[in-house]
Amino acid sequence: MSQERIAVISKYKGQVSVKHDGARKEVRKIGNRIRNSSVYDEDEVETKPVSTAEIVFNDNTHLEVKEDTTLKITTKQLSEAERGKKGLIRTVADTQRNVVRRVDLKMGKLWANITPSKSVLTEFETPTGVASVRGTIISLVYDGINTLMEVFQGLMEFKSKDDVLRFEITGGVEANIFEPAPGMITLEVLSGRLSIPTGAGDVNLGEGSKMTLKKADDGTGGSVVDSVKGEATITDENGNTTNLKSGKNLGTLPGSSSGSSNSKKSVKKFQKDAEGYSYNGSSRLEGMPAVWNPPTPGPGMEEGPGTSENENGGGARESIESGDFREPGGHEGPPCTLAPDFGSISCPDLGDILGPITE
Repeated sequence: MSQERIAVISKYKGQVSVKHDGARKEVRKIGNRIRNSSVYDEDEVETKPVSTAEIVFNDNTHLEVKEDTTLKITTKQLSEAERGKKGLIRTVADTQRNVVRRVDLKMGKLWANITPSKSVLTEFETPTGVASVRGTIISLVYDGINTLMEVFQGLMEFKSKDDVLRFEITGGVEANIFEPAPGMITLEVLSGRLSIPTGAGDVNLGEGSKMTLKKADDGTGGSVVDSVKGEATITDENGNTTNLKSGKNLGTLPGSSSGSSNSKKSVKKFQKDAEGYSYNGSSRLEGMPAVWNPPTPGPGMEEGPGTSENENGGGARESIESGDFREPGGHEGPPCTLAPDFGSISCPDLGDILGPITE
């Protein structure tokens, strides 16, 4: 029985090879054809110095593989139980997904343009952790110690391998992640800002800040701040903001194996505080929940209880509590909806998740 090809190397330069069923073959151009360019499940692609390759998947997702890079591509069918798992992106995505496509970056650098899909969730793995993406343009580097990630457009969730750290990155943010010691994880914000929901409140990290976490030793599975540098604060559920300090127990992180997802209370706060804030498809204002900003807003949107003005939407309004985000004069696809657990907003026709909603 022949395997189904999942991708193809459409362009290459220099020395590029594909390892399939234990046999490595060089990619070669003969006339107008590229030989040994097919990529199947569990294949490994390698580029040598001064060599690059472009991989195109069946859904038109593109990977630009830079020099001195080795990666392995696998696909997995999701079970019903796996589709029900909670996470920042998985809250909505896995309820509709059938396949997880994983790119294991063993060493090197890649650039990716992920095509929005209702059936495929794309994940990137390094020894530091796993990044889940949807409708996203990113770059990812692993040099044997550091995992450097930058999001140009869309949304990416990162989870460290031991679940000590979990956060999402939106467009315009660049971060570096590494393990300074076993059981510890360091997050460094190179550009932009990050807001990380935790059991103790929202941790806010400014550009140039660095935070190291470790597992709490109280058996709860939570995370504790080992060290922190630069602009770093935490805002509790009452809205009180203080400087983040070493020793702070952050509790469990939303979407972690021992954490809980966002509650309906978060949506109530969203209705109260959202006016004047918007989500523009690639970034989110610091400390505020996501609001859908339609790409081509019509004269108005259907209103419902708890509506809010969208400052970038030309007067468009969202119906929050009803979970129905519809603009009569805009796109004609199905409306955006809140996730069942009120954790995220999903726009199925746009292939985008604009959550999670956080306090």
